[in-house]
Amino acid sequence: MRPTPPDFDPLVRSALDEAKALLAAGQIPAALAVYQRTWDTLVAKGDHFHASVVAHMAGVAEPDPVKKHKWNIAALREADAAPDLMRARGMYSSLYNNLGMSDSITGEPAEAVRCFELAASHLDEIGPGPYADQVRGGIERNRARLRE
Repeated sequence: MRPTPPDFDPLVRSALDEAKALLAAGQIPAALAVYQRTWDTLVAKGDHFHASVVAHMAGVAEPDPVKKHKWNIAALREADAAPDLMRARGMYSSLYNNLGMSDSITGEPAEAVRCFELAASHLDEIGPGPYADQVRGGIERNRARLRE
């Protein structure tokens, strides 16, 4: 997981921690409700950056492929709308990777390939370190699954 930036909204951090604990306890619907409630609040405030983060995490947690895909699209849309694109840039590789995964799951292999290519093209925006290695590995695994 990527380190939390110092200027990250503490209320959003708290909600993400709450959802993570619920997921660890196997309470997926409760975690998804936390994500939805937080997402709704952030969208109403016009906080696109944090809404992107929440949608990204909801997309990871959501077991339903169609809903997962919608969360992944929303995460990318919110990142694109963030007024500080430099802040959102480090997320694009992971956002496109997850969108590619959901494209693959929902039967859109050509779109999945396009998303994995975009994910790879944004890797340099993350910077070196364990998080970049994790995202790079995920992209490589997803590309390999499509070739199988």
